[in-house]
Amino acid sequence: MQPNAADVQTDVGRDLVRPLLRHLPDVIFRLSRDGTFLEHIPTQGRRVGVFADAIVGLPVEQALPPDQAEETTRLLARALRSGEMQRLDYIVWEGDERHVVEGRVVATGDRDALLMLLDATERRSVVAASETIVETSYALLADDPIESVCDRIAEVLARHLDYPMARVSLWHPTVRGARLDARHGDAEVYKDDLAAAARQAEQTGVAAIDVGLAASVPICHSGEVLGTVSVADDRARRMLPSTLGTLESVAASLVGLRDRARVAVALAEQTRALRVYEDTGRLLLATLDLDEILDALSREVVETGVLRSLMVALVDERSQTIQVVRGLTREADGAIVAGGRGSIGAVYRLDDKNVTAEVARTGEMQVVRGWDDRYDDRYGDPERHARTVAYFIPVMKEGRVLAVLATGSQADQESEMLQRIEDMSGLLAQVAVALDHALLYRQTQTAREEMRAVMIGANCLLWHASVAARETHVDESDQFKWETRAFDVDAAQRFMQLYIADGDTYGSAWYASVVPEYVEPMRARAADALLAGRPGYTQEYRCVDATGATRWLYEDVHIDPVAPGRWNLIGVCTDITARKQVEQMKDEFISTVSHELRTPLTSILGALELVVGGSAGELPEQSLPLLKIARDNGRRLTRLVNDILDIDKIESGRVAFDMQTMELAPLIDTAIEANRPFAAGLDVELVFEGAIPGVEVDVDAGRFAQLMANLISNAVKFSPSHGAVTVTMHERDGWVRVSIADDGPGIPESARDDLFERFTQVDGSTTREHAGTGLGLAIAKVIVERLRGRIDLISEVGIGSTFFFDLRTRAPQAPDPREATVLVCAGDDAAARVLAEALDADDRVVEIAADVEELMQSADGETPDVVVLDASLAAPGPCTLVRRMRRRPDLRGVPIVVSRVSSDGGADPHLAGGFTLIDCIPRALDGERLLALATEAARRKRAPTPLILHVGADAELARKTGRALAELGGVAHAADVQRARDLMAQHDVDLAIIDLALPREDASDVLDAAGATPIVLVGAETPDGVGLDPLPERRTDAGGGERLVALVESVLDWDG
Repeated sequence: MQPNAADVQTDVGRDLVRPLLRHLPDVIFRLSRDGTFLEHIPTQGRRVGVFADAIVGLPVEQALPPDQAEETTRLLARALRSGEMQRLDYIVWEGDERHVVEGRVVATGDRDALLMLLDATERRSVVAASETIVETSYALLADDPIESVCDRIAEVLARHLDYPMARVSLWHPTVRGARLDARHGDAEVYKDDLAAAARQAEQTGVAAIDVGLAASVPICHSGEVLGTVSVADDRARRMLPSTLGTLESVAASLVGLRDRARVAVALAEQTRALRVYEDTGRLLLATLDLDEILDALSREVVETGVLRSLMVALVDERSQTIQVVRGLTREADGAIVAGGRGSIGAVYRLDDKNVTAEVARTGEMQVVRGWDDRYDDRYGDPERHARTVAYFIPVMKEGRVLAVLATGSQADQESEMLQRIEDMSGLLAQVAVALDHALLYRQTQTAREEMRAVMIGANCLLWHASVAARETHVDESDQFKWETRAFDVDAAQRFMQLYIADGDTYGSAWYASVVPEYVEPMRARAADALLAGRPGYTQEYRCVDATGATRWLYEDVHIDPVAPGRWNLIGVCTDITARKQVEQMKDEFISTVSHELRTPLTSILGALELVVGGSAGELPEQSLPLLKIARDNGRRLTRLVNDILDIDKIESGRVAFDMQTMELAPLIDTAIEANRPFAAGLDVELVFEGAIPGVEVDVDAGRFAQLMANLISNAVKFSPSHGAVTVTMHERDGWVRVSIADDGPGIPESARDDLFERFTQVDGSTTREHAGTGLGLAIAKVIVERLRGRIDLISEVGIGSTFFFDLRTRAPQAPDPREATVLVCAGDDAAARVLAEALDADDRVVEIAADVEELMQSADGETPDVVVLDASLAAPGPCTLVRRMRRRPDLRGVPIVVSRVSSDGGADPHLAGGFTLIDCIPRALDGERLLALATEAARRKRAPTPLILHVGADAELARKTGRALAELGGVAHAADVQRARDLMAQHDVDLAIIDLALPREDASDVLDAAGATPIVLVGAETPDGVGLDPLPERRTDAGGGERLVALVESVLDWDG
């Protein structure tokens, strides 16, 4: 695991809060006691996660403006202290839009709370409109002078519609241009006289004249303009349609008292219903508990008399069913009866003909008059439904039906009920949001509980991390930015208890618990896997838990690339302490066997061999058989010890396999001949059938012989006298199968599963007929797996057994009909001849250029396939020559191999190996040139995701290199030679960029380790070119000639 990232440095203020609050009501946060945003709970609503996630981890003071942060902090403390829900409102401006955002703080424990946010702008505007109309109606019903009425109405408009200025103007009936008006606020709505303005008779006017916003609505009767109702604000703002509608309603209400009185009563009832809906909505959003939401909805709507009855049915999308979960009815005497007439718990499939299922399936409201065949006759009867109307209302969110509400009325109340249902649209939207949040929360909690149970049951830890490559970094330890978390801290503490300091996390405590010697290897392994584009990596390391005990852990990490330079990681940690203890015991046992048992056993066996052989004189006739028994059992015990040591060395990887491409049939034939005496001693014939000449495989000849000996001897021992063991070959689809068949008794099905395990024998009795250690097949399996093959058997009791293994074949190399041209340029004739002789071959033409000018002229006639330069080349030197070649289009893509010069006095200093030089560039990097070089090197080596290595101690140059090659996925940086060697040994590096500001010996070591990796050298700029000549000498020449030839051949195999 990796440490948590540092605190987010982004200044999250108004610029972030405004767009965040714009997308409410789908935002829920979990706050810590100190006011830190701990978690954003995802919802199925509008996607605002990108904003919400940016706030997670920040304190309230950084995430919100000061006034909002102060109020939020105060109410958070009150909620945690009292356990009661706290309410607060935010006024947020986004451009010219004004938003009213409701916040609810609910304590979920004594350490944290939920902050639920809802954009209530539209709902508040509806309520404000209703209250404005009601208060206007009451003002008109009052027996007051018209001026007082207008003044009161203007004040009502300014207060409820939240405008600093409002005006009601009535034109004088006889005096043109005069008006009776009342104004609330000091701002002028219009400067011109609107009494005769024709536009007032045509349409509602909205204009901005010397103010941010002004709106004026005409008061009309029979086509005559009687006056205006106006509002204004000195700040530019967008007017809500509901506000404009309110102004129009107020203007209409000013026409006559008679109509206004009737409207006032209806509006009062609507206001009461809206208040019920608002209170119900608040209750629904105050909790994420599904049962509390359902209870609140049923209780509030029925008890307040908005609806006479209510049934609630929830949709289960996974099971494709709908279930009745709540039912309340208000009886004639006012009593509230629960139970839904026995229908609670009823379940219907969504494809059922039932009317509730139909609404859930189609999302369309159903109005059913009287009895209907789609009713469930278990919960109703035709006579009771004869004079009633039922309404089935879908609760939907983003096209998904979450629930179905059902209510009823008498037939003569249908019109009124439909109006109520229409008025409930806002509440239904809140119900949908509350249900969606609650269902999602329940699913999240269920998933977490299941995940916790799995982790506890499996005794493992699951963690996840977001990783991003830093564009600039000082060293490897600062190369990536990590954000790491455990999926469940409680389960993590059960797995391994750690001390977590205040303000710290389990992830950082975990990282701090790692034994120091493993920290850097862990970081390097993760960095290498990310930069190499691998799908994952594994590692083992030690930690110290809260009790001080040291624990061995095994970590398996999956890497998911999400963008260039960004990854998501999922890691699973398991405790392997017990396994490590067993391995330590095994190592101690192996050491004991090797030193304390085999050594004296060898001496004992040697002595017995001498005595039985007569070296100690003639033995009594009775003693000789006993001594032979001791000798034979000593030999068997020696084989057992050797087999134990052998399988341990092979499995642990301490035995290096010398893999070579060899023809398989001769290897098999040799193995058969080597085991023929053993088979003859048991009167068993060895037969080789179906030999396929020319089939080549990659094998270690010695280990292959051991494999065949184990399988052949096993088959011979179980074959009857005068029987035969047959070895065959079969080739198919790039694989070759070697089978060893015997005529033995066969192996029962029950004994086959563990046959390749250690110390397993079919006849396990103490008097078994066929002696052996039980390790032969286990060793055979390990060898086949190290040869990248597979082993198995086919057996039939009474018929015999066939053991077989499969190995991949080597595809024959198609000869290149064209001879390659190699152009050699050295510092002197002797060096040129040495290089030419070493590179000469039937498929190559080697030409020699005496100096740089001759080389350039030779390239004019025919472009060479590869150029070989001697590092001791006289001025202008190899690097300057390379740059001259790269400026010529015809030579720009020609590979260049630079032979190394040995300084140790070897017999042939010009054959001390070499390296592939792509280009020499100055330290003032040309980013475009470097990117082109890296892209071309990756293309030639057929690397879909190139791994580029920068070697050098200059951190600034490393940062420049990383920025230049960022679009290729980043650059691995090695500040020293050992790090560079490790990376090139572990990975197939596509391009190495080497800073020759390194000490010459270090630079020489890096070039030695590069092998066939293309090289770009970086040096200081000089008047004559790049100051890299002469190149660093090689310090050893062992095998250099072979390496140089192999290097040239590998370059010729590049995809040009």
